[in-house]
Amino acid sequence: MNYSNIYLVGEKKLVDEWKLLLEKYSIPISSQVERNSIVIELTICNIEQKKKNISTLSDKTCLPIFSTSVVNTISEQVTWTQNKNLIGISAFPTLTHNHLIEVAFLHNYDIDENFQFIENFFLALQKKISIVKDSVGMVFPRIVSMLINEAFFTYEENVASKDDIDLAMKLGTNYPFGLFEWCETIGSENIVKILETLNESNANERYKISQMLLKNK
Repeated sequence: MNYSNIYLVGEKKLVDEWKLLLEKYSIPISSQVERNSIVIELTICNIEQKKKNISTLSDKTCLPIFSTSVVNTISEQVTWTQNKNLIGISAFPTLTHNHLIEVAFLHNYDIDENFQFIENFFLALQKKISIVKDSVGMVFPRIVSMLINEAFFTYEENVASKDDIDLAMKLGTNYPFGLFEWCETIGSENIVKILETLNESNANERYKISQMLLKNK
């Protein structure tokens, strides 16, 4: 398939990151949506804007819409527009460097009908796909957010300095970034939004947010 009509919309940091990814593989980006556009919606925190985007885009393209669903699940997003042709992806700052992307569907979505289209699109970006449950945070964004939150708790308790915590995680676990460095790159507002939503939907103590992380928001 010729991927010549890709339309990106959403928060600037994430849109810019995806632009670089598409440009890396010489995939052109369109400035407007057409019936055959592959749309990627990249709004994480501004939920009202995301609702408007999904609603508007659903009327303009006949192809499935890829939408970041790390905060708002696809099941929730469908209620905004009744467009059941939404596909959740783990679009989150810094994750375009990964060789895998998580994909989530509605529980009754006909995966077989569009699987080849989805797989081929991400293969063009040198990414394998992993199908995960339609849930807040998905897998990698949830775990990274919780690790960053724990790093802030560790710092609050004067266990180590931020630099030493970053160094320990980079050298001890071979992470690509230290956790405070990662937080700065991802944006603490995105970390807090995932944790707040997890806490609301699970009422679990493990999603309690560090006060220092909240102040860093």
